[in-house]
Parts: sequence; structure tokens; C-alpha cells
Amino acid sequence: MLSRRYLGAQMIDMLNRLDGDPNAFDDHLFVAFGNHEFEKSKIEQAPILAARVAESGFNWVNSNVEFAPGDDGEPMIRAHHLRPDVLIDVNGVKVGLFGLTTDVLMPEYVSAIHDPLAVARERSASLRARGAELVIGLTHLSMAVDRHLLEQLGERGPDLIIGGHEHFRQSAEVDGRWVIKADADARTATVARIAVPASGRPTVTFEFRQLDQQVAPDAETQASARQWLARFQRAFCAEQNDAPNCLTKPLGRTAVKLIGEELQIRSLETNLGDWVTDQALAAFRDQGAQIALINAGSLRLNQDLPAGTEITRAHLAELFAFPSPLFMIRISGETLRQVLQQSINGWPGHGR
Repeated sequence: MLSRRYLGAQMIDMLNRLDGDPNAFDDHLFVAFGNHEFEKSKIEQAPILAARVAESGFNWVNSNVEFAPGDDGEPMIRAHHLRPDVLIDVNGVKVGLFGLTTDVLMPEYVSAIHDPLAVARERSASLRARGAELVIGLTHLSMAVDRHLLEQLGERGPDLIIGGHEHFRQSAEVDGRWVIKADADARTATVARIAVPASGRPTVTFEFRQLDQQVAPDAETQASARQWLARFQRAFCAEQNDAPNCLTKPLGRTAVKLIGEELQIRSLETNLGDWVTDQALAAFRDQGAQIALINAGSLRLNQDLPAGTEITRAHLAELFAFPSPLFMIRISGETLRQVLQQSINGWPGHGR
């Protein structure tokens, strides 16, 4: 919701605070690009991403996205802390990292997104040749692609993949090598412990640490988050010529628990999904609508609302994070059958 207005600046502010100092550069924080970084995809929008990278007090690791050159002949997205790979010392161990990004989106300021398998092979070899005792891939790829990398490359690939893209925690082991992905929205964090012996393969143990009420919030970070939210509400409500608290003012109360958690709403029937499609059907009922369909991936609240929750406009704005206009169309029964078949391809979790 905030990124529509601030284009991710609020997210960089939060990441800059992870080391406890929002103004210091964190040499031990590494991130890879994801497909959502490329949603402002026009050539004239390249400065948005460039600005977010420039504001980052941490390292971006990008091994397979080739940014197009600008008028000066240099890549449109560049910074001293945007690196093709990294070799650092951690507790006396030389650790190499590379970053891979999915080709789901190809913005105009990207000239190529290279094959992750070939890049993983090349970067793993390069890092080991430069002394890496442990190689980690930071990826924003599907679990299927992450597993494929480990299956195909074996010892020629990374020892460990810390991944993203899917929004729910999962892990997979391929011949002693792991792909590990925590939940989106910082609901969990992966805590991995890696032992690197003098000879032989590194071993990995890990847990998904719950980031809930048992973890005390950082006061300064919490204060910054509140400032961003208050600033957004003032601007949003002013544009709507509404009361200054228009986003947080209660609209009603739910009598039952509404199921909006992403993995549930993208894979199963839920009451919140039913409610949304009921509204869509009602909107066109007087024109003869018989069926309503919605891409569950467009419902982005990603949380359940307990019974008794006061529903606010912010809940609705976060539920519909992207423009989702309604259309009425006439299709044949056979086309409808194909639509429903497509909706379960890749089940569960895609929300097609």
C-alpha cells in the first residue's frame, strides 16, 4: 500500500535499520533482486530503482540480471555496493555469495536475465577459485528452479541456497545440500548454522524462527514505521477529501474469523475469498452474471482477521494492492473448463 506512493523508500528505511544503526553501512547484509523490484518497468522509471539501491546501507548481489546501458554507456542501475558476487570472511571462513533473479518480469532497462543454471555454475567456480570455502546462492527463483540447480550442478554449484519468491516457508534437501525459504512479511526468519570442516562438505542445520510477540520490537524501528504510516494516512486522506483518520476509522466488525493468509487463500476456498467474489457477482447480477472469478494472487492482505476485528479502509486497501477492475464477459462452457483447469495448475500456492 505504501509503495504505491513511496516507491519502496519506506522498505529501504526498514532494511537500513536491521543492524541497529540506520546511518551505518552494513557489510554483512546481502540482498538479491526480486521480480517486484522491476514492476516500474518503463525505461524512464529506471531512476526509481537506481535511487532505492543508492539509499541502501547494505549490499545488493546481482549475478544474472544485465542492466541496459544509459546515455553515458554505463549500466542504468549501478552502485559500488551492487556487486556480481561477494567474498567475505566470516569467523575465519571464506564465504562466497552470488545472487539470482527470476525472469518473470523483464523491464525495459534490463537487457538480459541470464540462465540461472549457467550463472550458478560459473559463479560457484569463480568464487571457489578465489578461495571460497563455502558458497551460498541468494535466489529469487521458484522452488522447482532452486532444486533443479542443486540437482544438476552438485559439487559444481552452491553449498546452500537461501531463497525467496514463494511467500511461505519451505525447505528441500538435494544430496546433502539445502534450499531454505522463510515466510514473507517477516513472519519467520531462517537461522542457519553451517559447519565447514577442513575437508569434506559443509553441513547445514537450520530453524525457522517465529518473529511474533515473543520478540521485542526495536523502539526506533517501530517509531519509524509509525511515522511512515501516519505520513501516508495524512496524504491519502487529504487526497480523498476525507477525515484525517480515514484509513484507520472502523467501517464495521467481522463476526467470524476471516481467512486471508496467503497460502490459504491462494490454494483453498476461504470465507474472505468467497466474500470478494460475492461482491463481484452482485455488481453484475442485474446484467445476468452467473459466475464470478478472481485471481487469488491479487488478494494481498496476507493475514487472517480474528472474529471481532474492526475492519478499516486500510484492510481493504491492502487487500487490493493492485488495480483490479471488474469485467463481465461471455465465454463458452469449454472455455470455462479450461479457465478452471488453469487455476489449479501448480497447486497449491500460485493463486492463478
